[in-house]
Amino acid sequence: QGRAAVAVWLLALLVYGATAGAIHRRAVSAVVEAERAGGRPVAETIVFPRLGAPWRWSGFAVAHEDASEPRIAEYRVRGVPPQAVPGERVARGFDDPWVGRALATREGQAYLWWARLPLGEVVHADGMAVVTLRDLRFGRAVVPIAESPFAIRFRFDERTGRLLGVTW
Repeated sequence: QGRAAVAVWLLALLVYGATAGAIHRRAVSAVVEAERAGGRPVAETIVFPRLGAPWRWSGFAVAHEDASEPRIAEYRVRGVPPQAVPGERVARGFDDPWVGRALATREGQAYLWWARLPLGEVVHADGMAVVTLRDLRFGRAVVPIAESPFAIRFRFDERTGRLLGVTW
């Protein structure tokens, strides 16, 4: 009886894995097709099921200088691939020298190790350059970067370039 239960669980796990793999491949195709239809280059795609919703997937298209989050229609009908609508493009900000300085710090390297879709933004105020890094996965493209969860902020003195502080 114990072996039969283990066999049933293993079979269920195998079916779940095969189904998730098939949906994943179709979601990747939907993201790539949506971005290419919009004339946008795609260097990398990242898709994953939403927590607690195995039929709803989030997808991201990444080019070298920007990223977007195409909206993937809910996958409901077996045999019909999910459709995606191109998302709004967001500059990654890596070409800004202040973002480069932030990424070169120990904290910036730790953030890059963790983040899958890092974005950077610089705001200049009161003689400081404030660099905010965030992961697009945890804040939609249209959410202001300052309101994004899982963001890290670096404050630099604009005149000397010295790091004044880091806030997680």
